[in-house]
Amino acid sequence: MKIIIKKQNNVINVCGSRIFGILLPFLFFIFCLTNIKKKV
Repeated sequence: MKIIIKKQNNVINVCGSRIFGILLPFLFFIFCLTNIKKKV
């Protein structure tokens, strides 16, 4: 059971890191846009 859980966690970590790598710049872009809108 533990081996299966570890394999699932590895898959989740790999998928999560890929999604995070795509989302992080996107979220940063949105964060910058909202800051610019607040300043103007």
